[in-house]
Amino acid sequence: MGGHQRTLRHLPFFEALAACEEGSAEWAGMTAGLVVLRLVDAWAEDGDAWRHGVPAVREVIAAIPAADPARAVLDGVVTSLDRSASGDLSLVSPRLFAYGRSLDFTGRWRVAIDVYRTLLDFAHPLEDADVATGASMRIGYCSRVLGEWEDARAGYAHAAEIAAARGDEADALRSRVGLANLARDRGNVPEAESLLDDVLARTVSPELADVRRIALHDRSAVAYLRGEAAHAVRLAHEAMPLTMPGVARDRLLADIGTYFAALGVRDAARDAHLVVAHTAQEQFQRWSSMLALVELAVLDADEAAFDAFRGEVAGAALPPELAVLRALYEARGHAAFGRAGDARTAAREALARARESGQHRYVFEAESMLEELATKTVSLRPAAAAAPGDLAPVAREIAEMRVLAGVG
Repeated sequence: MGGHQRTLRHLPFFEALAACEEGSAEWAGMTAGLVVLRLVDAWAEDGDAWRHGVPAVREVIAAIPAADPARAVLDGVVTSLDRSASGDLSLVSPRLFAYGRSLDFTGRWRVAIDVYRTLLDFAHPLEDADVATGASMRIGYCSRVLGEWEDARAGYAHAAEIAAARGDEADALRSRVGLANLARDRGNVPEAESLLDDVLARTVSPELADVRRIALHDRSAVAYLRGEAAHAVRLAHEAMPLTMPGVARDRLLADIGTYFAALGVRDAARDAHLVVAHTAQEQFQRWSSMLALVELAVLDADEAAFDAFRGEVAGAALPPELAVLRALYEARGHAAFGRAGDARTAAREALARARESGQHRYVFEAESMLEELATKTVSLRPAAAAAPGDLAPVAREIAEMRVLAGVG
């Protein structure tokens, strides 16, 4: 993967620009990202000639609205180029990696992948191992979100190769967690479970606590898919003390909300998703929790909340999995509130999107929904439940988090 040559460099940026309104804030941000990456290309390949382009690039960056964090990040990339010898990634890579992260935080996964691939184009697999491993893992993640399975597998496999070559146990285990998540996303739950159990068995030492945190969280997701929601809550809660506030904590809290919803503990589920939908750093997580609130509104027979929450994601450029879930939840909601025609339309959309993107586990759900609608036997909504005894303290903890966040 590292050092490969692409047919047209930075094609995702050109595609993103084509989808933007010229002169918009989005257009300014994508234009600046593109010219900065082309400056990085010149810095790595053309000696000192790249310096002549710096003033023009800084002008393009200055056109980004001041409130957009990408402006400072991109300016930092150019500054680091100015201070570095050509080809020396030590100052440049952290800034460029931060730019990639800022893109995938805000749901721009294709352009984020291009930034990470740019890092890999110039990183030496061993001399710049941290850069190469981190970029490969992020390519794996972003490709998974987009449903591009082979690219995801290649990203995780490349990270594993680098980790093995340098004898880095933690990174090797992280790549196994990535492969487990890929297996889970593709519907191979037994393989995911096996990989994660292996990682947990190998992460009992304190120095591997961060890898254990990740594996506990992802193992909880597998338990949930197995229909073991209470066990999933316990595993996720075990990961909580190991998880610092930020993106990882947001994801963990959202998943705990999902597990409580499966148990019928909808108050705790709603508390968790309200916090995440309004405070999470990552766009994907905000969208995901907002969709969970759509589903909870259906279960609560709250038509006003259903329409309000689904309105929050109407027109959003959702990634494949979330687009399928949006259609499924809308189908159930429309059916529950007596909108049979809208329900059939949404269910057909869910089925088409699930088939197109290879989201196999949702194909069956969409087909079942269409069958229910055809026979007018849409399932009754289950009653809400209280948290089981040993999980009640977890539910109270989440309620306190919602109050502190000032949401709901």
